[in-house]
Amino acid sequence: LCLLYQRSGSLLPGIAVHVINNTLAFGIDEHWGWQIPVLLAGSAAIVTLILLPLVRLGIEAAAAPAPAPA
Repeated sequence: LCLLYQRSGSLLPGIAVHVINNTLAFGIDEHWGWQIPVLLAGSAAIVTLILLPLVRLGIEAAAAPAPAPA
């Protein structure tokens, strides 16, 4: 995950990989079959819905002009 961060410059790909890993581990631990892909898709959707507004705020903050020194 550190290499992924270094290559992309963003934490978001690492978060996505972590979600996939946790979802697979949980589904396998619970001996789920077809539910694993459903859980994986749901987890990815929830993480996207949570992170998308935060990413937009970060982009807007980065694009905003810096205030003039007083």
